[in-house]
Amino acid sequence: MKGVSAVARRFLPLLAGPDGVADWVLRGAPLARRAAALRAVGVKAAGPVRMSRERADGERLEWELLLPEPARHPFWIADRTPRERRVPGDERSTTHPNGARRIAAVRVRAGSPALAALELGETLGLVPRASGPRSVLELAGLRVEVVEGEPEGACGVALAGCGVLPGGLESLGVMPEG
Repeated sequence: MKGVSAVARRFLPLLAGPDGVADWVLRGAPLARRAAALRAVGVKAAGPVRMSRERADGERLEWELLLPEPARHPFWIADRTPRERRVPGDERSTTHPNGARRIAAVRVRAGSPALAALELGETLGLVPRASGPRSVLELAGLRVEVVEGEPEGACGVALAGCGVLPGGLESLGVMPEG
């Protein structure tokens, strides 16, 4: 996909792919420092890329994205306008009938889980640990599980606090924590 934006290169293949968990994102700032950490270990990344949109009420919202080339790495977002203007935080918007409160874990496929976890750990300032056939990184309340498989990238999430999920969600990579 030469000649298209980094945003299109990251997201268009996901839109054309199968249903289910397809990518993952972390929030943080400053993204220039994150970009430097990625590039220091040889990971190509586009950005930070400034983005914006206008809400229906006319308010302009702005944020930045950092888009690593390998899908095993999360893309990063940093708000330039206050986050609560872009993402609703009221109880109605953040409460689900099944009790889900947050994403507790993200599962990421990689050709070599141990090497991918070491690379992720280096860019995140974490030390991975082996846990059976997977490598695990603990990141401020989020567990990142790196497992062997293709295509590389996010393939599942575990939801904290949720009850029974409707049938079929597990086949899409969504499961209760535990």
